[in-house]
Amino acid sequence: MVGELTGSHPMFLTPGHARELVLLPGTTLHRLLTDPADGRLIERTITTYRPDVDMRRQVLAADLYSRAPGSRLTGQALELDHVTPWGTPGGTTTETNLAALHKRPHHEKTLGHWRIQIGTRRDLTFTTLLNQHRTTRVHNYTQYLRTHAPDDLAERRDLASRAVYAHETQHQRTLYLAGDRTALHDEAWVHLTHTDPHTGYTHPGPHPDTPTPQDILGIPGHDDNDNDDDNNDSDDTQGDER
Repeated sequence: MVGELTGSHPMFLTPGHARELVLLPGTTLHRLLTDPADGRLIERTITTYRPDVDMRRQVLAADLYSRAPGSRLTGQALELDHVTPWGTPGGTTTETNLAALHKRPHHEKTLGHWRIQIGTRRDLTFTTLLNQHRTTRVHNYTQYLRTHAPDDLAERRDLASRAVYAHETQHQRTLYLAGDRTALHDEAWVHLTHTDPHTGYTHPGPHPDTPTPQDILGIPGHDDNDNDDDNNDSDDTQGDER
C-alpha cells in the first residue's frame, strides 16, 4: 500500500512517509463519509451560486482528480462546474450537480464544444461535436479498504523497478540520438555513460546492450517485427528461386 499527496505537484508516498505526515504536530485530519456500496462521498447542498469553502472541499474530495477523460490533475488547479447551468431546472449548487474540471475542458464546455451530462451517482458523460462519448466516475474510496498482497509481490516490485529503470535509460538514449543536449541534461532522470570497447571513448547514454522496457516485460518490439518480416521476405525469395 502507498499514500498519495494531491495538489499542484501530486506524488506518491511510501507508507512510512504517510505516517510521518499524519503524526506531524499541527496536522488536521478530516473524516470522509462514503457510500459503502458505491464508494463516493455523501451529498451536500447550498442555495447560492458560488460554492462555499466546505462545498469546494467536498467536491474536490469526492472527485479527487479532474473529471475530464484521461486527466490526472488535482487540487487547486481544478474549477467547479455546474454541469446543469445554475438557475435552470436541476441547476443547483450541490455535489450532485458540481464536477471538478481543469480549466481547458471547463472552457470547452462553456463554449459548447463539449456537452456534459451527470447521472444520479455523479457519473459524467462527455459528448464531443463529433458525437463521441466518454464517461468518467467519481473517485472510488473503497479501493483503500482492499489489501493486495500476492505471493509474488517481491517479484512484481522488482519487475516494476527494472521496467522503470529501463524506460528512463531508453528515454536518455532517445534524447541522445536526437541530438538534443539541453533536453538530455534537463529531462532525463537517469544519466548514464558507457565506454566503447573498440575505441575506449566514453559516450553519454546507456550501453547498446542495455535492455529496453519491451525486453524487460517481454513485449515484442519493432525489431522483432522487422526480423519476422525479413524472414518472411527470405522465404518468399527462396520460393521464387525454386
